[in-house]
Amino acid sequence: MKINKILFIIIFFTIILVFAKIALASTVEVDQGSQKINCDEDVFIQIPAETFYGNTNIKCESIKSYDGISIPKNAEMLSKIYNWQIIDVKNKKNIELFRKEIKINIKKTWQNQNENVYFYDLNTKNWLRLESVSQFDYLIAKPVMTGYFAVFGETTKNQQIDYATRIVYYIFTFCLIIIIGNIFFVIIKKI
Repeated sequence: MKINKILFIIIFFTIILVFAKIALASTVEVDQGSQKINCDEDVFIQIPAETFYGNTNIKCESIKSYDGISIPKNAEMLSKIYNWQIIDVKNKKNIELFRKEIKINIKKTWQNQNENVYFYDLNTKNWLRLESVSQFDYLIAKPVMTGYFAVFGETTKNQQIDYATRIVYYIFTFCLIIIIGNIFFVIIKKI
């Protein structure tokens, strides 16, 4: 009877640790020395120290009206459209060149999508796709310019399968822990 309690405690804490690891892994860390600019509760921009010369004023906000900005064909808008600017305080001009890599972090509030971050090019009036990396609950992109950005995507069957595979993996892991616990219990009982 005492071994059952010990086995139950071991299995219980193992499950807690597995799920705690998954929960902790769903956050994005900001590099030390970086500045974090919050656009809203779902989007922030990570700017490394010494990215710009001189003093800058950085702003990022979602826009409410996007008249004149067309949505890409065959795409579904998955996020708000954001506008971010970096103004040199001294000469009041928008900074276009970055000395270091900047990251835009967008919390995923959608599922089963083939998503990418896009920047709107004011010169060509087209959305340009940025290479985007999915990291836990965030989509991360490295912008090459300031201006408008948003997430667009399409549902694909492959990603629906991937989601189902993750669920099966978690169920399988849980069952495996129970089986190993029972084997351990049988071995201890025979000793």
